[in-house]
Amino acid sequence: MTPPPRSVHPERPRSGRSAAGANPSPLAIACFVGLVLALGVAGWSASAKKKAAPDREGAPGPPAPAVDPFADLPPEKAPTAPKGMGRIQETNRAPAGLLDDPRWIGAVQIAQDAYALRDLAEDAKASDDFPSFSSKAVAARESFGRALDASRAFEDRIIDQYGEDDRQVMQVARERNKWIDLRAKYRKVKAGQ
Repeated sequence: MTPPPRSVHPERPRSGRSAAGANPSPLAIACFVGLVLALGVAGWSASAKKKAAPDREGAPGPPAPAVDPFADLPPEKAPTAPKGMGRIQETNRAPAGLLDDPRWIGAVQIAQDAYALRDLAEDAKASDDFPSFSSKAVAARESFGRALDASRAFEDRIIDQYGEDDRQVMQVARERNKWIDLRAKYRKVKAGQ
């Protein structure tokens, strides 16, 4: 078999189509450019309308009348606090010399010694004397513990007798809470540290 003869026209491809048909026509290019421009103009006008819309809405108009939705409800008094949530009313049911009880005075003297030890511990800590600080802090912690132990039964008795809202009972509770906080301050300090 012999191969087919070559085409005499070099501008024509073998497929039989003309080479000029492979390039887009100027009319197709013009239509495409026109379509792109039309879409661009339409997008621009839509965004311009969108930007202008809030301006028209924000334009000053007649003010709307103020409507009070609660106008038809009767006035009510303020709610009362549930029991235990309101401010405590202090009373004076305990006798005047309650804090002169020997058990309370003994506990206060132990606590005064503990305060002195706490001050010595803080001074030692400030001067970077950590062995002295740890020994004084442990002694202060133990003294606050002894003061709490000495006053526990007294506090329980006066709470049962006069209630928690008595002024003198509250004073005892506040003082004991200070001792608890100061004992807890040194809870991690160990002797000989």
